[in-house]
Order: sequence, then structure tokens, then C-alpha cells
Amino acid sequence: MLFEALSTVEGKEKILPAALRDHSDFRDTRIREYMWKTTQVPGQAGVENEATLLENHAHLRGIVDDSIASSNLHRSEAAWNCLVHTPVLRRAISRFASLEVEPISSAQILPAFRPLSRTGDQTPSRPPNASVSDASSVSGLGLGTPNTRLSAATLSVHNMVDFAVVLRPKEELQNLIGTFLDRQPYTMPTVNQTIYEPLRTRPAPIFIETKTSSGNMDTANVQLGVWVAAWHQRMRSIIALGGGTDKVITIPVIQVVASVWTLMFALDAGTEIRMLDGNVRIGDTDSIFGIYQLQAAISALADWTNDTFEPWFTTLLARATVSLLEQ
Repeated sequence: MLFEALSTVEGKEKILPAALRDHSDFRDTRIREYMWKTTQVPGQAGVENEATLLENHAHLRGIVDDSIASSNLHRSEAAWNCLVHTPVLRRAISRFASLEVEPISSAQILPAFRPLSRTGDQTPSRPPNASVSDASSVSGLGLGTPNTRLSAATLSVHNMVDFAVVLRPKEELQNLIGTFLDRQPYTMPTVNQTIYEPLRTRPAPIFIETKTSSGNMDTANVQLGVWVAAWHQRMRSIIALGGGTDKVITIPVIQVVASVWTLMFALDAGTEIRMLDGNVRIGDTDSIFGIYQLQAAISALADWTNDTFEPWFTTLLARATVSLLEQ
């Protein structure tokens, strides 16, 4: 379902609100009929909906303006995150009460979940004399898991990823998480791979790394690889606690270079993690069409989080918790 939804978005199908057909921003010969969503039934509800759509459009237009300005002014990654990426993520996620966008650039991987280098040493979360000169030797494909090794290039990683989409657990899952964490060692009181508090008790299935130029993509690949490998190690440890041998669910991973957003998938291939990079462009923030495409893509990912990831995570955590209670 997710792949089908994202394929539709990648093809720019049904990404534009039909109620805004006459808006000046959409008087463009490049617009095709398939780009419009299904027309809604007129009436009071439609009028209210149009007002909401106009408010959303004005907000998106403001983000596009900030994105173009950030590019022209050569703003820093931190400025892009503040002025462009955070607003567009929060806007797209806002209609999903069960989800939240969390800035996580300060999060560090717990030692127990850090991937290993070829020498057998743990990858440091923030090495004191980090450099990015060796990052190009890691492509993001075939990344190591706890059962394999990562390239020594991972030692160059000096920070992790920028954002996560996290679940706001409902009462049943929240109680389950509480019971599970009460029975975890003091060294790993978390459902993720970090004890950064916003992620400690809230499952996070989507990670986003941002850069300001394509020249930094090798570094971004390394950072995403290390972070995702650590997340896989935590998920596998929870699966093992429940006596299972199941593979970890395939998760979406997002890379952002300036205004352009692309999507990959992290696949559990047993002895390694494969980053499936089909160069899937899911939108951009420097055009009104691109930002509507991006909003549709994030909505599809949010639906997947609620409909697929949450049940999967709840099941594996329940099995682990039952096993811990029986000990």
C-alpha cells in the first residue's frame, strides 16, 4: 500500500486541491488533469473546507518563499531546518494527532546499539576529532548490522540525523511501553537506540537527514547508515526478548538536499541492512507544485506509520513484555 501510494505521489497524481483550481498559483500550462484531487460536493462543508485549503495554501506559499530565499542567501543547514524543513514537516503532520515531528540532531546512540567497524570497535556517537574525509567509501548500500561490520568510514560521523517522525502512543501502547521499560536494564531504558528523552518512550519509524548541498551526500549516507543500523539493533533486541527471529520491518528513510526531498527504504537482509535507493523524488520546497507533492508524500508515510508500523511495533513489544514478566 505504501509503495503504491508513493508511486502515485511520485507521478504527481492527485496532489493539488480541486477547490483551488482557479487560484492564480495554479494558472500554469504544466498542470495536467491527473494532478487534481477529486472534486468535492459543494455546500457549507465545502465552503469551510475551501477556507481551510486557502489557509494551508498561504502557509505553504510562505514556506516556498523562505526556501527560495534560503537558497539564494546560501543559508546554513541549521537555518534551513528552522525556516523551511521544520515548518513543512509540522504542517504536513499536523492533521495526524497520533504523530509528531521531533528534531533529534542532539540525540546520541547508546553504546549497546552502536554498529561495529571492521576492526571490531564500536562506532562512536560523536568522535572527538571527527572528519568527513573518508565518508565517500560508504554508499548507503549493504550497511552493517550487529551481525556484520560497518566500514571504518563510519568513524567519521560527527553527528546523527536531523528529524524523526514519532508516535504519540495511545493509552494501551503507552502502558505497554511503561511496563516494558520498567523491566529493562538501567543501561538501556528506551524503546529506540537512544536515551534522548523525546525518543526514549515514543517509537520512531521515520528518520530524516538534511544537507545544504549534494556535495555532502556521502556524509549524509554514512550518518543515516549508522543511525538506522543502531535502530535495527534495538528492534532486533526487542524481537529476541520475545523469542522471535522475525526480520525488522522495512522503514522509509528521507534525505533532503537544500529544497529537494528523496526517499529510500532500509531493508533487513539478514546479515546486513540494505538501503534501497531508487532515487524516488517525493517533492521539493522551492515550487508550489513540489511542496504539494511533498505534503502528499508525508501524508502517505504518516498513514503507513499508523496503519502498518504501529501494529507491528505493538505486537513485538507485547511479546517481549510477556516474556519479561514470565522471567
